[in-house]
Amino acid sequence: MRTMIHKVWVLAVLSLVLVTLGCKVLPDRPSRPARLPRPIIEVSVDKDLAAKRTVTVDLIGVMEVERYLWDTKKIDDYWQPRDRLRTEAVTKTRVRVMEFPSGQDTKKVHTGDDPPWDNWEENRVRFIFVIADIPDVDKDDARRLVIDREQVRGKTVEIRVTKEKLDRVR
Repeated sequence: MRTMIHKVWVLAVLSLVLVTLGCKVLPDRPSRPARLPRPIIEVSVDKDLAAKRTVTVDLIGVMEVERYLWDTKKIDDYWQPRDRLRTEAVTKTRVRVMEFPSGQDTKKVHTGDDPPWDNWEENRVRFIFVIADIPDVDKDDARRLVIDREQVRGKTVEIRVTKEKLDRVR
């Protein structure tokens, strides 16, 4: 009988020790990663191109898990009137559309105060895809640029749209 009581006490103490060790306090971790500084994106259109026709440039906030989808998207398909990916992105306010009407402004600036930023941060957007509707250019990579927010960290990014391609100046 004594050994039985002894075993029960040992088991109770051992259980108490294991429970106590398992209940250590974990340090507080933020639920989201620290916010990245918002870069300023300056988009300018070559005067020769702007004189001929209206140019549209989209800035799209893209999460890491979506990067492959946007990297492989055919740009001709993207600019079709009922493209599902573009329509969905515009509907969910994940796109900043910049219109450059022919013969007018050739430079626009997207600052950290512009509308999509709050949405982009809520969705943990890491990449900003810049997609331009440049006439007579077939190559997808000439009409698409990717800005990695971790690399630019709040700096100014200058992008120039020419009749041949999108070009990152700095």
